[in-house]
Amino acid sequence: MPGILDQRLGEKTEQDIEPTTASPPEPDTNSRSEDYMTEEDIREIDAIEKMMSEESFQLEKKRGKLFRRLSTVFLTIACTYLVILIYGSFITEFYYDGSGKIAPVIMTVSDISAKNEYNNIIGMYLQTRSLYETLLTLDYRMAAGAEEPNLPVGKTDAPGCCRLELRASSRAA
Repeated sequence: MPGILDQRLGEKTEQDIEPTTASPPEPDTNSRSEDYMTEEDIREIDAIEKMMSEESFQLEKKRGKLFRRLSTVFLTIACTYLVILIYGSFITEFYYDGSGKIAPVIMTVSDISAKNEYNNIIGMYLQTRSLYETLLTLDYRMAAGAEEPNLPVGKTDAPGCCRLELRASSRAA
């Protein structure tokens, strides 16, 4: 079969073969006046090219503005994500699991609320301790005789509380 196909492809008819010595068409002598452009035509073409260049400049300007806006939004989102990622890595607590690998401590909502309650309790404890230390200092001064017990004076140097402090009187009674 391949021999028959090759033989048929090898045989070309005279109609299939195009002459290679064809001459170009002769120019029409009546259209010679249309081949030359006048100065007016050149000015119109220049004006059209100028308008097209201004339109393309405006289009490029709009594309550039759109590209800058999109890139700014993308960079803002990327930076925000990076900041959140870094913050998360700083506050995440890690532990070594049974196989010796480092794993993050998984916290639930109840764990977080308990931690917030713990922080509130610690804050109250620190305020109470400060008040107790001030009271002990005043008691020590009164025991040493540096303070007179009969003159109460309001003192508000601790945040959120008013304490009474006894001061020695400068009057001689």
